[in-house]
Amino acid sequence: MASYNRTDYSQLLLALSTNSRYEDEVVKTSLNGTNLSLIHIFALANVLNYPIRSLYPPNIDNPLVNMHIMNQTIYPLHSTIHDINIPPITIMWTHTNNTNTKDWTPNHFVPVLPIERKEDEDISEKASEICVEDSHDDKIDRHSSSYKREHDDDDDDNELTDDSSDISSQSTEKKYVNVKHTKKSPVKPKSSKYTGAALYKTKFKPHWTKKWPCIQKVHNDSFRFHCTVCCIDVKCSHQGVRDVLMHMKGKHHIERANQPKIDFGGTNDLLNQKVMRAELKMVGRIVEHNLPIAVSDHIASMVRDIFPDSQIAQKYRCNATKTTCIINNAMAPAIKRKLASEMNERPYSLGTDGSNDNSLKKMNPITVRIFDPVLNKVVTRFLDMGCTTGPDAGKAESIFSVINGKLEKYSVPWNNCVSLSLDNCAVNMGRINSVSSRAKAIVPHIYIDGCPCHLIHNVAQAAGKSFHTATGFEIQDFVIDLYYWFDKSTKRKSILVEFCEFCDVEYREVLKHVSTRWLSLERAVNRILLQYAALKSYFVSEDDRAPRF
Repeated sequence: MASYNRTDYSQLLLALSTNSRYEDEVVKTSLNGTNLSLIHIFALANVLNYPIRSLYPPNIDNPLVNMHIMNQTIYPLHSTIHDINIPPITIMWTHTNNTNTKDWTPNHFVPVLPIERKEDEDISEKASEICVEDSHDDKIDRHSSSYKREHDDDDDDNELTDDSSDISSQSTEKKYVNVKHTKKSPVKPKSSKYTGAALYKTKFKPHWTKKWPCIQKVHNDSFRFHCTVCCIDVKCSHQGVRDVLMHMKGKHHIERANQPKIDFGGTNDLLNQKVMRAELKMVGRIVEHNLPIAVSDHIASMVRDIFPDSQIAQKYRCNATKTTCIINNAMAPAIKRKLASEMNERPYSLGTDGSNDNSLKKMNPITVRIFDPVLNKVVTRFLDMGCTTGPDAGKAESIFSVINGKLEKYSVPWNNCVSLSLDNCAVNMGRINSVSSRAKAIVPHIYIDGCPCHLIHNVAQAAGKSFHTATGFEIQDFVIDLYYWFDKSTKRKSILVEFCEFCDVEYREVLKHVSTRWLSLERAVNRILLQYAALKSYFVSEDDRAPRF
């Protein structure tokens, strides 16, 4: 195997610099997509400051290739590293798909690595090359003596080539002691810093939440965790616990954790407790009557102005921001925890229905019917809003996954669920691939209840069609026409009021029926029947020449 020392290397560069081919190579190097040549390996050895062995396939029938030049070990120019017997980096010239040896040219490089055998491990552990630094004379003597004691039986096989005294005499230089043995022991490769991270993904562990309460599980993604401080989802698939620690030590997390919290008032002071009670009751009334949260901005200043002598009123500080925090972070979690506790203790029924596809999210509100021992009756409670997104938002798998995820979130068992109320579409009620089939797979005894309102409406609609066929009278058209007859006319409504007084009937507005809100048909018909006598008298007295629709 040929090799170039510093003198040869300088002479080679000098020869190339006077050659037009060298200039061509320099020009090509500045262009994108240029193939590498042997000159670039010389440059690479200088950049890495490490010897590189060029390995060209020997069985190549190409007269233009000088095998002596292509197979050589190249050392850095400004270094004495070639004087030391260390293994170079081996790079082999290859082709990605050409196996024909005639007129073969390479288009690819691959590294060549030594194969470490099992029987060489014991030998390699005994230091094939011992690096001696800073005149460690006593350490080298002890190592040499211990090495000889271990190999008393085979002195002919193993012997030191350099005397330790020669090594210790040069304390300011780094030298190597080569140990000869019967088998060549390759240098053991460095072990990876993180074992298994590149092959396996780490899933979220539930005990992380016990150790770090701000770390929560992300539903439908076991390779992420949710940080309640930063309100973001972070990957934990790479290094698991280390990913959690790296996030918690990050600048963004520390800044969010050190932000000042909203002051809800101290709990030790009796006055602060009374102020907190007043704020909670006011927020509860806003939620109960479905008032805008912006109203709280005016309530706080108004209360302080109306009750100047009240200490509670003067300390009342519940504007829109604080009201939102109380609703979302105090009242809602407490109500949901109480409901989840009751669902763990008593049987319950679930009900859900998807919204129309008019936005990016399809909402599936999850309601619960459960017995309330305080009220002594069955009540309906709202558990959570299950939202699905994407093209599969309306599929059974997505809807059931959301429902199941909400139950897991609050640790509610399926075994206590006695019935599941759904719409009557195939996605919900199908026998094979539906929400109901997935629920029965978990709880075989569950009762699947279709929407009774839809069933009653279907019966009423069929009866209305039969009535229209028999009498020629369409009830829905009649109700809609009647509404629009009085809708925009004050004169007609005033005349109807006079007929109601004449018939001793209380006047009521005619209700509007919408076909997509079919439950309104009953209310509209009942309103007509309550003042049917007045309506009949009104239309009988109307002139037939009056404009119609």
